[in-house]
Amino acid sequence: MAVALNLETVDAATLHVLATLRDDTEEDLVGSDLHQDAITDIHIGLATYAQEQGLPWYVTKQVMLMAMLGRQEWHPSPDVYVVPGVSAHPRTSYDTRVEPFPPFIVEVASPSTVDRDLDVKRRLYELLGAREYLIFDPTGESLGTVVRAWHSGASGAATGTAPPWEPWEPDEGGIWRSAVLGLGFQPRGTSLRVVRPDGSLVPTWRELVQQVVYLQEELRRLRGGTGAS
Repeated sequence: MAVALNLETVDAATLHVLATLRDDTEEDLVGSDLHQDAITDIHIGLATYAQEQGLPWYVTKQVMLMAMLGRQEWHPSPDVYVVPGVSAHPRTSYDTRVEPFPPFIVEVASPSTVDRDLDVKRRLYELLGAREYLIFDPTGESLGTVVRAWHSGASGAATGTAPPWEPWEPDEGGIWRSAVLGLGFQPRGTSLRVVRPDGSLVPTWRELVQQVVYLQEELRRLRGGTGAS
């Protein structure tokens, strides 16, 4: 639900961010094909996993959040976010004043957004109650690496509290394990792949299309074979 933010307790750097705060613009959201493909792969991977498992998750991409910082409204549009336990009906915006703040957020970095992703959004997502925040850079050029991430740890995810963030590091297999979602994320080429708990990869949208094409061809082959017998 809405977070009561005490501005008297935040540090000077965060107060500066609040003083210069702005909403995301259309220019912030429109990126290169590489940027948009990465967002789509993450979104489809998470939505496919939720559907496979019958999970009550709201999974979306670039849908505007309505949030309050003290008395100031803020309307960011994270590239991808997940809210477990919330209705998945289509929305034009997500109002965190009446529904839980997304505990899991991904931003896909581009040259025009990386500074806001690292500074403004990192600070404010933490203040508002996100428990895991991951920035993915398909090329590594804007971020200096392909992934930077922070989380409040497994204890916060289990208890519903949100202790201060700490760096979120991958395991020895190069997978960022999400305590909030119970799955993993692994960079593969210019995509950030969703990894099931058993280690298998959730298909990308291109792989899903290939599977459909293969099944259609198999169906035509079987129907042709039946007709010829």
